[in-house]
Amino acid sequence: MKWDGFRSIEVRYYLYEVTRTIWFGVAVYILLFQSAGLTYTSIHIIEVVYLITVFFAEIPTGYLGDRLGRRNTLVLGAVLLIMANLGYVVAKTPMGFAAVYVTFGLGHALQSGTDSAWLFETLQERNAQHLFTKVRGRARGLGLIAAAFGAIVGGYLGELSLLFPFLASAVVSSLGIPLLLSLPASEDRTVDGETGQPVSPKRALAVSREALFGPTLRPFVLYVVLIFGLFGVVQVWVQPIALSLGLVIKDIGWLYAGLIWVSGVLTYFSAELRGYLGLPRLLSLLPIIAGLLAVSVLVAPILAFPAFFVFRAVSRVLEPVEQQYLNEHITTVGRATVLSSISMAKGVAAIPIELIGGVVADLYSPIVAMGLVGIGLVTISMTLWRFNKPVHDGHIDDMVGMD
Repeated sequence: MKWDGFRSIEVRYYLYEVTRTIWFGVAVYILLFQSAGLTYTSIHIIEVVYLITVFFAEIPTGYLGDRLGRRNTLVLGAVLLIMANLGYVVAKTPMGFAAVYVTFGLGHALQSGTDSAWLFETLQERNAQHLFTKVRGRARGLGLIAAAFGAIVGGYLGELSLLFPFLASAVVSSLGIPLLLSLPASEDRTVDGETGQPVSPKRALAVSREALFGPTLRPFVLYVVLIFGLFGVVQVWVQPIALSLGLVIKDIGWLYAGLIWVSGVLTYFSAELRGYLGLPRLLSLLPIIAGLLAVSVLVAPILAFPAFFVFRAVSRVLEPVEQQYLNEHITTVGRATVLSSISMAKGVAAIPIELIGGVVADLYSPIVAMGLVGIGLVTISMTLWRFNKPVHDGHIDDMVGMD
């Protein structure tokens, strides 16, 4: 199959990514919880329900993606996300919202790793897998830009009714289903290439264990799990730090839109950044730069604003680069299962990081906690790259332009 045949598929994939990432409810979902009488304790318990759901669903849904096919699994995930958005409209109690979050968790778990595996294999069938970072980066960039508009629009819809953003999200998510059905279907990837027989769940777990703990990927997985965990915890402190530095609540929505837009633009050019800096330098220097900026917040808190932008941008830029490296080092059999396993490992690592970050923020302040995260980023990056390099030059072929 020729690369020329991918052009129309590429456009539809970009449109699907927009429908998948835009969520009008991001600006008002906490307000919806509070309007229903939920306390902060109840809200945090519901968040834990989501994490637990994703944790236990990652491996089974990854195997399902290998078994049913990538596209069909993505369609099922989209249906669940539509149901979850509609669930926000009808839920009135903590148990009702917990059920919504279980549905959300299952929907996200079905999509986790599956869309990446579908894209890589679709490109691979056309001998264009070297373009994964470029296509994936641009799709993520476009999705993030659309998400920024969604945050702003969701705020205005929320002024009319707190339920409207979720109804709008359900409508937009439903548009993703015909787009998905128009994309090429993938094969059952749980067939063992040596025996020709379906790979059992036990075999799929063994493949995941080998990828996670084998000598090839173990240093890389350890590195990205810790780095992304530290990047993620900072997002919790954006709003309280912004308020403490003089912003009012109505400004925070626009701040989030700016964060999403800037990271979206840089993510769009993630392949170019990788090609310019090289994979090892990209993975090592960007977290160190972000970490040093976070440490500077301890001296000049106003630097938290550029730090927010750098943290968001670096984490988004590294995502497609990480995905390509993993896809290059994972065999086709069980690919989605392995990618879901790594997503699960990120979630597990994030739990203690989130708990420690919360304790530090409560005992001292979010500014102090952010500074400590910066120290952690610099220390982890310098230590791992000094004693056990996660990647080496030449692991991934240089990017080739799409033209």
